Amino acid sequence: MGGKRGAYDRGVNPRPRSRWWVLVAVFAGVIALGLLSLQGWIAWDVRRTADKAVAEFGGDRVDALTELVECRGCGLRERNLAVWALGELGDRRGLAVLKKHHTQSPCNHAVDLCQYELGKAIKKIEGTWGPQAWLHYEGTAPTSP
Repeated sequence: MGGKRGAYDRGVNPRPRSRWWVLVAVFAGVIALGLLSLQGWIAWDVRRTADKAVAEFGGDRVDALTELVECRGCGLRERNLAVWALGELGDRRGLAVLKKHHTQSPCNHAVDLCQYELGKAIKKIEGTWGPQAWLHYEGTAPTSP
């Protein structure tokens, strides 16, 4: 039989090559893009929260956010956002006001700042917040209102 020889006859693997590495690369790219987007959103939200506080209280971002945390006439949502933003900024000047309000008692979101967020912000500023700290956090967990 002198006809054309097939791929199998030439010793070439007839199955297509495995392209698993393409899927891994695409998956890694999607994860990296998602993390970068999340980081950008967090930075934007911190900046927005801090800029609102600066517009209301003056000074720089950290000073304005600490004033907002102390403001008894302001809403708890705004004050809790200020706590979160201080933690994200990581400036040690915010520690005093955060520690002042951190009682480590159970959260009562209807009347006081979230103790869990206060503890988390303190740990972020002190540099002890991260995957290892999440497993051993001794603060109060957030509860629904």
